[in-house]
Amino acid sequence: MKEIRKLGLFTFFRSLTFFAPISVMFYCENGLSYFQIMILQSIYGMMTALFEIPSGALSDIIGRKKTLIFGTIMFAMAFACGSVGHSVAPFVVMQVMAAAGQSCYSGTFVSLMYEDVIEDKSIIKSVNHIFATMQSINISGVLLSALLSSVVVKMAGMRYTYHLTLAAYIVTFVISLFLKDQRSGNDGKKSLGFSEYLFQLKQNYKCITENGIELIMMDLLLYAMFANTFSYIEQPILTGNGLNIELLGVVTVTMTVGVLIALKLFPYLERGISTQKGIFAFTLSAIILTFSNFFINNIFFNVISFLFLTVVLRFREIILTNEINKYINNDSRATFMSVVSALQMAGMAALGLVAGKIADVSISYTIVFLCSVMFGVYMILTMVRRRKTLK
Repeated sequence: MKEIRKLGLFTFFRSLTFFAPISVMFYCENGLSYFQIMILQSIYGMMTALFEIPSGALSDIIGRKKTLIFGTIMFAMAFACGSVGHSVAPFVVMQVMAAAGQSCYSGTFVSLMYEDVIEDKSIIKSVNHIFATMQSINISGVLLSALLSSVVVKMAGMRYTYHLTLAAYIVTFVISLFLKDQRSGNDGKKSLGFSEYLFQLKQNYKCITENGIELIMMDLLLYAMFANTFSYIEQPILTGNGLNIELLGVVTVTMTVGVLIALKLFPYLERGISTQKGIFAFTLSAIILTFSNFFINNIFFNVISFLFLTVVLRFREIILTNEINKYINNDSRATFMSVVSALQMAGMAALGLVAGKIADVSISYTIVFLCSVMFGVYMILTMVRRRKTLK
Protein backbone atom coordinates (compact mmCIF):
# COMPACT_ATOMS: atom_id res chain seq x y z
CA MET A 1 0.00 0.00 0.00
CA LYS A 2 2.99 2.26 0.57
CA GLU A 3 3.90 2.25 -3.13
CA ILE A 4 0.32 3.08 -4.12
CA ARG A 5 0.47 6.12 -1.83
CA LYS A 6 3.69 7.25 -3.55
CA LEU A 7 2.03 6.87 -6.93
CA GLY A 8 -0.93 8.86 -5.64
CA LEU A 9 1.39 11.68 -4.58
CA PHE A 10 3.18 11.49 -7.94
CA THR A 11 -0.19 11.65 -9.73
CA PHE A 12 -1.36 14.66 -7.73
CA PHE A 13 1.65 16.89 -8.44
CA ARG A 14 1.92 15.94 -12.11
CA SER A 15 -1.76 16.86 -12.54
CA LEU A 16 -1.16 20.45 -11.37
CA THR A 17 -1.39 21.94 -14.85
CA PHE A 18 -2.22 25.54 -14.00
CA PHE A 19 -2.08 26.63 -17.65
CA ALA A 20 -4.66 24.13 -18.94
CA PRO A 21 -7.85 26.22 -18.44
CA ILE A 22 -6.44 29.08 -20.55
CA SER A 23 -4.00 27.29 -22.88
CA VAL A 24 -5.90 27.85 -26.13
CA MET A 25 -6.57 31.51 -25.31
CA PHE A 26 -2.90 31.94 -24.34
CA TYR A 27 -1.85 30.70 -27.78
CA CYS A 28 -4.35 33.07 -29.38
CA GLU A 29 -2.95 35.99 -27.37
CA ASN A 30 0.47 35.19 -28.82
CA GLY A 31 -0.84 35.43 -32.38
CA LEU A 32 -1.71 31.81 -33.23
CA SER A 33 -4.81 30.87 -35.23
CA TYR A 34 -6.97 27.86 -34.37
CA PHE A 35 -5.35 25.94 -37.23
CA GLN A 36 -1.87 26.72 -35.89
CA ILE A 37 -2.97 25.59 -32.43
CA MET A 38 -4.18 22.32 -33.92
CA ILE A 39 -0.85 21.99 -35.73
CA LEU A 40 0.82 22.21 -32.31
CA GLN A 41 -1.54 19.52 -31.06
CA SER A 42 -0.74 17.38 -34.09
CA ILE A 43 3.00 17.82 -33.56
CA TYR A 44 2.50 16.72 -29.96
CA GLY A 45 0.44 13.74 -31.10
CA MET A 46 2.79 12.64 -33.85
CA MET A 47 5.93 13.03 -31.74
CA THR A 48 4.32 11.18 -28.83
CA ALA A 49 3.35 8.36 -31.18
CA LEU A 50 6.91 8.29 -32.50
CA PHE A 51 8.41 8.13 -28.99
CA GLU A 52 5.81 5.82 -27.44
CA ILE A 53 6.94 2.35 -28.51
CA PRO A 54 10.71 2.84 -27.90
CA SER A 55 9.92 4.43 -24.52
CA GLY A 56 7.69 1.47 -23.63
CA ALA A 57 10.45 -0.94 -24.58
CA LEU A 58 12.88 1.17 -22.55
CA SER A 59 10.58 0.89 -19.53
CA ASP A 60 10.32 -2.89 -19.88
CA ILE A 61 14.10 -3.27 -20.23
CA ILE A 62 15.67 -0.72 -17.84
CA GLY A 63 12.76 -0.30 -15.39
CA ARG A 64 9.68 1.80 -14.68
CA LYS A 65 11.29 4.16 -12.21
CA LYS A 66 14.13 5.36 -14.45
CA THR A 67 11.73 5.91 -17.33
CA LEU A 68 9.37 7.99 -15.18
CA ILE A 69 12.28 10.10 -13.92
CA PHE A 70 13.38 10.87 -17.46
CA GLY A 71 9.80 11.67 -18.49
CA THR A 72 9.42 14.10 -15.59
CA ILE A 73 12.61 15.91 -16.61
CA MET A 74 11.34 16.28 -20.18
CA PHE A 75 8.01 17.67 -18.97
CA ALA A 76 9.77 20.21 -16.75
CA MET A 77 11.92 21.36 -19.68
CA ALA A 78 8.81 21.62 -21.88
CA PHE A 79 6.96 23.93 -19.50
CA ALA A 80 10.11 25.98 -18.95
CA CYS A 81 10.17 26.54 -22.71
CA GLY A 82 6.44 27.36 -22.84
CA SER A 83 6.79 29.90 -20.04
CA VAL A 84 9.04 32.10 -22.19
CA GLY A 85 7.33 31.49 -25.57
CA HIS A 86 5.99 34.41 -27.62
CA SER A 87 5.73 32.80 -31.06
CA VAL A 88 5.16 29.47 -32.80
CA ALA A 89 8.77 28.21 -32.62
CA PRO A 90 9.17 27.86 -28.80
CA PHE A 91 5.72 26.32 -28.57
CA VAL A 92 6.76 23.71 -31.14
CA VAL A 93 9.82 22.88 -29.01
CA MET A 94 7.53 22.67 -26.00
CA GLN A 95 5.29 20.13 -27.77
CA VAL A 96 8.23 17.92 -28.74
CA MET A 97 9.62 17.89 -25.19
CA ALA A 98 6.18 17.30 -23.68
CA ALA A 99 5.68 14.44 -26.17
CA ALA A 100 8.90 12.82 -24.96
CA GLY A 101 7.70 13.17 -21.38
CA GLN A 102 4.22 11.82 -22.11
CA SER A 103 5.60 8.81 -23.97
CA CYS A 104 7.64 7.91 -20.90
CA TYR A 105 4.58 8.30 -18.65
CA SER A 106 1.71 6.62 -20.51
CA GLY A 107 2.51 2.91 -20.65
CA THR A 108 5.03 3.05 -17.81
CA PHE A 109 2.80 4.60 -15.14
CA VAL A 110 -0.15 2.30 -15.89
CA SER A 111 2.19 -0.72 -15.81
CA LEU A 112 3.77 0.28 -12.51
CA MET A 113 0.40 0.97 -10.92
CA TYR A 114 -1.09 -2.33 -12.12
CA GLU A 115 1.96 -4.27 -10.94
CA ASP A 116 1.90 -2.56 -7.53
CA VAL A 117 -1.75 -3.54 -7.09
CA ILE A 118 -1.35 -7.21 -8.03
CA GLU A 119 1.91 -7.62 -6.08
CA ASP A 120 0.72 -6.06 -2.82
CA LYS A 121 -1.38 -8.69 -1.00
CA SER A 122 -2.57 -6.11 1.56
CA ILE A 123 -4.65 -4.33 -1.10
CA ILE A 124 -8.20 -5.63 -0.97
CA LYS A 125 -9.76 -3.21 -3.46
CA SER A 126 -10.33 -4.21 -7.09
CA VAL A 127 -7.94 -3.03 -9.79
CA ASN A 128 -10.71 -0.89 -11.28
CA HIS A 129 -11.28 0.70 -7.87
CA ILE A 130 -7.59 1.57 -7.54
CA PHE A 131 -7.57 2.96 -11.07
CA ALA A 132 -10.62 5.08 -10.20
CA THR A 133 -8.88 6.32 -7.05
CA MET A 134 -5.87 7.42 -9.11
CA GLN A 135 -8.23 9.18 -11.49
CA SER A 136 -9.81 10.93 -8.49
CA ILE A 137 -6.39 12.09 -7.29
CA ASN A 138 -5.62 13.34 -10.77
CA ILE A 139 -8.90 15.23 -10.87
CA SER A 140 -8.21 16.75 -7.44
CA GLY A 141 -4.92 18.14 -8.74
CA VAL A 142 -6.63 19.50 -11.83
CA LEU A 143 -9.30 21.03 -9.60
CA LEU A 144 -6.80 22.83 -7.40
CA SER A 145 -4.72 24.10 -10.30
CA ALA A 146 -7.81 25.24 -12.21
CA LEU A 147 -9.08 27.12 -9.17
CA LEU A 148 -5.75 28.86 -8.69
CA SER A 149 -5.44 29.46 -12.43
CA SER A 150 -8.24 32.02 -12.45
CA VAL A 151 -6.63 33.84 -9.51
CA VAL A 152 -3.19 33.86 -11.17
CA VAL A 153 -4.58 35.10 -14.50
CA LYS A 154 -6.48 37.87 -12.72
CA MET A 155 -3.55 39.02 -10.58
CA ALA A 156 -0.44 38.29 -12.66
CA GLY A 157 -1.38 37.18 -16.18
CA MET A 158 -1.66 33.97 -18.17
CA ARG A 159 2.08 33.39 -18.52
CA TYR A 160 2.55 32.81 -14.79
CA THR A 161 0.38 29.71 -14.99
CA TYR A 162 3.24 28.07 -16.90
CA HIS A 163 5.71 29.04 -14.18
CA LEU A 164 3.56 27.37 -11.53
CA THR A 165 3.19 24.23 -13.64
CA LEU A 166 6.98 24.04 -13.96
CA ALA A 167 7.30 24.28 -10.17
CA ALA A 168 4.82 21.41 -9.74
CA TYR A 169 6.87 19.19 -12.07
CA ILE A 170 10.01 19.89 -10.10
CA VAL A 171 8.22 18.47 -7.05
CA THR A 172 7.05 15.54 -9.19
CA PHE A 173 10.67 14.84 -10.12
CA VAL A 174 11.67 14.63 -6.45
CA ILE A 175 8.83 12.18 -5.76
CA SER A 176 9.82 10.02 -8.73
CA LEU A 177 13.22 9.42 -7.12
CA PHE A 178 11.52 7.49 -4.30
CA LEU A 179 9.39 5.15 -6.46
CA LYS A 180 10.07 1.43 -6.53
CA ASP A 181 9.95 -0.89 -9.53
CA GLN A 182 7.90 -3.87 -8.31
CA ARG A 183 8.73 -5.96 -11.37
CA SER A 184 12.39 -6.37 -10.42
CA GLY A 185 11.93 -5.84 -6.68
CA ASN A 186 15.06 -3.69 -6.70
CA ASP A 187 14.04 -0.20 -7.78
CA GLY A 188 14.47 -1.12 -11.41
CA LYS A 189 18.24 -1.79 -11.12
CA LYS A 190 17.91 -5.32 -12.42
CA SER A 191 17.53 -5.05 -16.20
CA LEU A 192 15.55 -7.50 -18.28
CA GLY A 193 17.59 -9.35 -20.91
CA PHE A 194 16.80 -8.31 -24.47
CA SER A 195 16.15 -11.88 -25.60
CA GLU A 196 13.78 -12.40 -22.66
CA TYR A 197 11.99 -9.19 -23.56
CA LEU A 198 11.49 -10.28 -27.18
CA PHE A 199 10.10 -13.62 -26.03
CA GLN A 200 7.58 -11.97 -23.72
CA LEU A 201 6.66 -9.53 -26.50
CA LYS A 202 5.76 -12.41 -28.82
CA GLN A 203 3.79 -14.16 -26.08
CA ASN A 204 1.78 -11.04 -25.34
CA TYR A 205 1.06 -10.43 -29.01
CA LYS A 206 -0.22 -13.98 -29.37
CA CYS A 207 -2.41 -13.62 -26.28
CA ILE A 208 -3.91 -10.35 -27.53
CA THR A 209 -4.81 -11.69 -30.97
CA GLU A 210 -6.27 -14.92 -29.55
CA ASN A 211 -8.52 -13.05 -27.10
CA GLY A 212 -9.67 -10.25 -29.41
CA ILE A 213 -8.01 -7.57 -27.29
CA GLU A 214 -7.18 -5.57 -30.42
CA LEU A 215 -10.85 -4.53 -30.58
CA ILE A 216 -10.67 -3.20 -27.02
CA MET A 217 -7.51 -1.32 -27.94
CA MET A 218 -9.26 0.23 -30.95
CA ASP A 219 -12.25 1.14 -28.77
CA LEU A 220 -9.99 2.94 -26.31
CA LEU A 221 -8.19 4.62 -29.18
CA LEU A 222 -11.37 5.88 -30.84
CA TYR A 223 -12.84 7.73 -27.91
CA ALA A 224 -9.50 9.15 -26.77
CA MET A 225 -9.10 10.67 -30.25
CA PHE A 226 -12.54 12.24 -30.01
CA ALA A 227 -12.23 13.57 -26.47
CA ASN A 228 -8.69 14.95 -26.84
CA THR A 229 -9.49 16.73 -30.10
CA PHE A 230 -12.78 18.09 -28.75
CA SER A 231 -11.04 19.48 -25.66
CA TYR A 232 -9.25 22.00 -27.90
CA ILE A 233 -12.50 23.64 -28.97
CA GLU A 234 -14.17 23.71 -25.53
CA GLN A 235 -12.60 27.04 -24.57
CA PRO A 236 -13.51 28.78 -27.89
CA ILE A 237 -17.09 27.47 -27.55
CA LEU A 238 -17.45 28.89 -24.06
CA THR A 239 -15.84 32.26 -24.81
CA GLY A 240 -17.81 32.45 -28.07
CA ASN A 241 -21.01 32.12 -26.06
CA GLY A 242 -20.04 35.06 -23.85
CA LEU A 243 -17.91 33.59 -21.05
CA ASN A 244 -15.11 35.85 -19.79
CA ILE A 245 -11.59 34.37 -20.20
CA GLU A 246 -10.93 34.91 -16.50
CA LEU A 247 -13.85 32.59 -15.69
CA LEU A 248 -12.51 29.65 -17.71
CA GLY A 249 -10.74 28.42 -14.59
CA VAL A 250 -14.00 28.58 -12.64
CA VAL A 251 -15.74 26.48 -15.30
CA THR A 252 -12.88 23.97 -15.17
CA VAL A 253 -13.26 23.81 -11.38
CA THR A 254 -17.00 23.17 -11.70
CA MET A 255 -16.49 20.40 -14.23
CA THR A 256 -13.66 18.90 -12.21
CA VAL A 257 -15.79 18.67 -9.07
CA GLY A 258 -18.47 16.91 -11.09
CA VAL A 259 -15.99 14.38 -12.48
CA LEU A 260 -14.52 13.82 -9.01
CA ILE A 261 -17.98 13.03 -7.63
CA ALA A 262 -18.63 10.66 -10.54
CA LEU A 263 -15.35 8.83 -9.88
CA LYS A 264 -16.26 8.44 -6.22
CA LEU A 265 -19.50 6.78 -7.36
CA PHE A 266 -17.69 4.56 -9.89
CA PRO A 267 -17.45 1.46 -7.62
CA TYR A 268 -21.26 1.50 -7.34
CA LEU A 269 -21.80 2.09 -11.06
CA GLU A 270 -19.09 -0.21 -12.36
CA ARG A 271 -21.21 -3.34 -12.71
CA GLY A 272 -23.87 -1.62 -14.78
CA ILE A 273 -21.54 0.13 -17.25
CA SER A 274 -18.72 -2.39 -17.65
CA THR A 275 -20.77 -4.63 -19.96
CA GLN A 276 -20.73 -4.12 -23.73
CA LYS A 277 -24.32 -2.86 -23.68
CA GLY A 278 -23.56 -0.45 -20.83
CA ILE A 279 -20.49 1.00 -22.56
CA PHE A 280 -22.40 1.29 -25.84
CA ALA A 281 -25.33 3.19 -24.28
CA PHE A 282 -23.02 5.42 -22.26
CA THR A 283 -20.85 6.27 -25.27
CA LEU A 284 -23.72 6.87 -27.65
CA SER A 285 -25.47 9.23 -25.23
CA ALA A 286 -22.24 11.20 -24.75
CA ILE A 287 -21.77 11.68 -28.51
CA ILE A 288 -25.41 12.76 -28.98
CA LEU A 289 -25.24 15.23 -26.06
CA THR A 290 -21.99 16.68 -27.38
CA PHE A 291 -23.51 17.04 -30.86
CA SER A 292 -26.33 19.07 -29.33
CA ASN A 293 -23.88 21.94 -28.77
CA PHE A 294 -24.29 22.65 -32.48
CA PHE A 295 -27.89 23.70 -31.85
CA ILE A 296 -27.76 25.04 -28.28
CA ASN A 297 -25.57 28.10 -27.60
CA ASN A 298 -25.89 28.18 -23.84
CA ILE A 299 -22.97 28.20 -21.40
CA PHE A 300 -24.78 26.11 -18.79
CA PHE A 301 -25.66 23.44 -21.35
CA ASN A 302 -22.13 23.56 -22.74
CA VAL A 303 -20.67 22.82 -19.31
CA ILE A 304 -23.12 19.97 -18.62
CA SER A 305 -22.37 18.28 -21.95
CA PHE A 306 -18.60 18.72 -21.54
CA LEU A 307 -18.85 17.28 -18.02
CA PHE A 308 -20.74 14.21 -19.17
CA LEU A 309 -18.26 13.68 -22.00
CA THR A 310 -15.35 13.82 -19.56
CA VAL A 311 -17.01 11.38 -17.16
CA VAL A 312 -17.61 8.91 -19.98
CA LEU A 313 -13.98 9.17 -21.05
CA ARG A 314 -12.72 8.51 -17.52
CA PHE A 315 -15.00 5.51 -16.96
CA ARG A 316 -14.15 3.99 -20.33
CA GLU A 317 -10.43 4.45 -19.75
CA ILE A 318 -10.60 2.67 -16.40
CA ILE A 319 -12.65 -0.27 -17.66
CA LEU A 320 -10.91 -0.82 -20.99
CA THR A 321 -7.38 -0.32 -19.66
CA ASN A 322 -7.98 -2.98 -17.01
CA GLU A 323 -9.36 -5.35 -19.67
CA ILE A 324 -6.19 -4.96 -21.71
CA ASN A 325 -3.88 -5.39 -18.70
CA LYS A 326 -5.52 -8.71 -17.74
CA TYR A 327 -3.94 -10.39 -20.75
CA ILE A 328 -0.46 -8.83 -20.73
CA ASN A 329 2.66 -10.19 -19.08
CA ASN A 330 4.61 -7.81 -16.81
CA ASP A 331 7.87 -8.03 -18.75
CA SER A 332 6.48 -6.32 -21.85
CA ARG A 333 3.44 -4.58 -20.37
CA ALA A 334 4.72 -1.03 -20.88
CA THR A 335 5.46 -1.69 -24.54
CA PHE A 336 1.89 -2.79 -25.29
CA MET A 337 0.34 0.02 -23.29
CA SER A 338 2.61 2.41 -25.18
CA VAL A 339 1.35 0.97 -28.46
CA VAL A 340 -2.19 1.90 -27.38
CA SER A 341 -1.05 5.41 -26.49
CA ALA A 342 0.92 5.74 -29.74
CA LEU A 343 -2.18 4.88 -31.75
CA GLN A 344 -4.19 7.43 -29.75
CA MET A 345 -1.67 10.18 -30.38
CA ALA A 346 -1.26 9.41 -34.08
CA GLY A 347 -5.03 9.39 -34.55
CA MET A 348 -5.41 12.59 -32.54
CA ALA A 349 -2.74 14.29 -34.66
CA ALA A 350 -4.49 13.41 -37.93
CA LEU A 351 -7.96 14.26 -36.64
CA GLY A 352 -6.73 17.46 -35.01
CA LEU A 353 -5.36 18.91 -38.26
CA VAL A 354 -8.69 18.50 -40.03
CA ALA A 355 -10.64 19.77 -37.01
CA GLY A 356 -8.34 22.79 -36.68
CA LYS A 357 -8.84 23.77 -40.31
CA ILE A 358 -12.60 23.51 -39.93
CA ALA A 359 -12.47 25.49 -36.63
CA ASP A 360 -10.93 28.48 -38.43
CA VAL A 361 -14.13 28.56 -40.51
CA SER A 362 -16.65 27.62 -37.82
CA ILE A 363 -16.45 26.07 -34.35
CA SER A 364 -19.98 24.74 -34.81
CA TYR A 365 -19.01 22.86 -37.96
CA THR A 366 -16.12 21.31 -36.02
CA ILE A 367 -18.60 19.88 -33.51
CA VAL A 368 -20.62 18.32 -36.33
CA PHE A 369 -17.49 16.92 -37.97
CA LEU A 370 -16.09 15.32 -34.80
CA CYS A 371 -19.37 13.81 -33.66
CA SER A 372 -20.22 12.48 -37.12
CA VAL A 373 -16.84 10.81 -37.60
CA MET A 374 -16.80 9.29 -34.14
CA PHE A 375 -20.38 8.06 -34.36
CA GLY A 376 -19.79 6.39 -37.72
CA VAL A 377 -16.54 4.71 -36.77
CA TYR A 378 -17.85 3.61 -33.37
CA MET A 379 -20.89 1.96 -34.95
CA ILE A 380 -18.64 0.09 -37.40
CA LEU A 381 -16.41 -1.07 -34.55
CA THR A 382 -19.45 -2.21 -32.55
CA MET A 383 -20.77 -4.27 -35.47
CA VAL A 384 -17.37 -5.90 -36.01
CA ARG A 385 -17.23 -6.83 -32.33
CA ARG A 386 -20.71 -8.36 -32.42
CA ARG A 387 -19.93 -10.41 -35.52
CA LYS A 388 -16.74 -11.69 -33.93
CA THR A 389 -18.66 -12.64 -30.77
CA LEU A 390 -21.26 -14.57 -32.80
CA LYS A 391 -18.52 -16.54 -34.55
